[in-house]
Parts: sequence; structure tokens; C-alpha cells
Amino acid sequence: MKRSFSGPQTMTASHLRLLICTTFLAVAGPVWATSVIPPSFDQLVNRSDYVIHGRVAEVESRWMKANKQMAIFTFVTFEVLETVSGEHPETVKLQLLGGTVEGEEMVIQGAPTFEVGQEYMVFVEGNGTQFFPLVAMMYGSYPIKKDAATGQKLVMRSNGQILRSTEAVSEPMDRHETDPSRTEGKAKTIPLTLEQFKSRIRTVEPEGKRDAQLD
Repeated sequence: MKRSFSGPQTMTASHLRLLICTTFLAVAGPVWATSVIPPSFDQLVNRSDYVIHGRVAEVESRWMKANKQMAIFTFVTFEVLETVSGEHPETVKLQLLGGTVEGEEMVIQGAPTFEVGQEYMVFVEGNGTQFFPLVAMMYGSYPIKKDAATGQKLVMRSNGQILRSTEAVSEPMDRHETDPSRTEGKAKTIPLTLEQFKSRIRTVEPEGKRDAQLD
């Protein structure tokens, strides 16, 4: 049985946590939205507890009790290749709402998925306390792909788009590289490499420091 939740991108992270909770409590009823407001690049970095470049070592799904109800959660364990920002626990194991157990599937539409052996940049927020502990859900996961021509590692968005600038992190996820309205002129835009992406993350000033400079 597949349980699928979807909706427009209109909600804050705090609303999202409440909404997802309501969703699986009323799974036999109407479909609820799982939606977020796209963050700016600075917001993406500053809201993160930590940012890592990692390789997925294990993906495991199981039933768990949440708010006195049973739901499927997926646990994604990372081999940390580099800590880019913040401090993370010795073992990075993300607990995400959704997954598949013995043919029973709970899908949070728009949520990123993870494959064993694949490298990602992840922006982690509230692991163990939020139902989806990535900043703005799908905006907090960036698969890494090696360019066959140059050998460089490039940064992808969770919808399969190549990330070409830090400003592009806030673009809607329902548009893809094949969308004619979005591809004009992109052939001349150089994609961000993994190292460039890391470097720009490190240059983002903490919100408190930036606010103090403005006072």
C-alpha cells in the first residue's frame, strides 16, 4: 500500500512539522500538503546545525511510534568525508519520515531520497526532533555527480538540476533542466563544482554577526 502526501510550496518549517504530524495521524482521510518556503542561500547555511559532505553507508526503514501513532521512518547513515560547517555527532544518522517496510510505503512527495554509495552535501537541522531533519526538506540535500568530461565533482539539486549558482538554491523544485522557460542561456553558465560550493558555504556570515554590523 502506498501512502502519498503532496502540496504547494507555501509553508514554513515549523508549519511543516505540524502538518506532517497531522498527515500520518489522518492517513485514511484527505491528502495533506508537505510544503516549504524555499530558503535563500544564506538562510540555508545559517539554519543548519551542521553541513557535511558525505557518502551514504546505509539506508534502513522501519515502523516507529510517533505521537502515539505508528509511522515509517528511514534512517540514513553517512560516512562523513568533510565537515563543511558546524559540529556533528560522531555518527551521522539522519531519521527521516517515510520509507518502505515489507511492501507498505509511506511517501512524502518532494522529499529527497538517498542511495547507498552516493555522495551528498546535506544541510542538517533538528535531527531526531523534526520529522524531516534537512533545512527546508528538499532544499537541504545536494547529490554529487562526477562530470565525465572534466572529472570534476558537480553539485546537483534534489530534483536532478545541476546547481549553477548559490542563488539558484531557492528556485522552485518543480522546474527541471528540460523546462524551456528555464534552460535559455544556461549552456553558457558554468555549473558549480563541489569545492566551489563548499567555499561559498564557508563565506556565509552568521546571522548574529551580520546583524551586529548593520546596527
